[in-house]
Amino acid sequence: MVSLALGLIAALAWGVHDFLVRFLGGGLIIPSALLIVLSVGTAVTLPIAVVSGGWSGLAMSEFSAAMGSGLAYALGSYCLYRAFAEGPVRLVAPIIGAYPVITVALAWLTGKAVPVSDWLAVAVIVTGVGLVARLSGAGDRTGQRRRAAVSAAISGIAFAAAFALAQSAASGSADWPAIMVIRAAAIAGVVAFLLTVHRGPVAPETGQLPVLGAMGLLDATALSLVTIAGSLPNPEYAAVVTSIFGVVTVILAHAILHERMTTGQWFSVFVVFSGVAMLGF
Repeated sequence: MVSLALGLIAALAWGVHDFLVRFLGGGLIIPSALLIVLSVGTAVTLPIAVVSGGWSGLAMSEFSAAMGSGLAYALGSYCLYRAFAEGPVRLVAPIIGAYPVITVALAWLTGKAVPVSDWLAVAVIVTGVGLVARLSGAGDRTGQRRRAAVSAAISGIAFAAAFALAQSAASGSADWPAIMVIRAAAIAGVVAFLLTVHRGPVAPETGQLPVLGAMGLLDATALSLVTIAGSLPNPEYAAVVTSIFGVVTVILAHAILHERMTTGQWFSVFVVFSGVAMLGF
């Protein structure tokens, strides 16, 4: 299925993107970094959107959905950056990656029949997330782990809303225009946050710019693929499968950053993503 393939590619891109967050250092001004990431991605996708056309096909309802998606995506990205800055990947990634639980619950609340196998997958994911949080990082400060877990949870909820709204906005024939509205709304949300909280932009360090640029390319690729899936059969498959990005992030963190993983922690992560696989397949 095309939707499933798009979701898998997006998961790979976001997995590498989230791993790169760890190379930005502790002095990162998150809103400024996010603004650069979103701006780079927008600059890359804008020529494609202009050439593809379809702007007249973007109805007001789709425009509104795209605006909501962009704002939710900005919130989710901000909380994701905070979560990865405050907590270990082995704690943060599975919590954020559990957002298919919300996707399934929303589908059920809107009247869609949800099979027992999907509810079983939800139970597996929730159990795995609880185990990951319980077994995570005995050497980390409890308060820091708690803040990271809260930020990760907010990020997962926001991403679930962002993807649902994005696919709704792209369900017609104006997928690329919808993508640009999403990105414009996300940038506007970050700029508003900078102006109200930081009282103006604060530039990241020069050494962080190459990493932020690479993250912008990866983010643009992933978000565009998930949004485009909205006009294809079974678009929810793309949104659900993207949640396995944490597998990529955790493996890279273990292999390159040497973040220690006990047998119990590996088993917990396996449980989380087994549940995700049950939802996707």
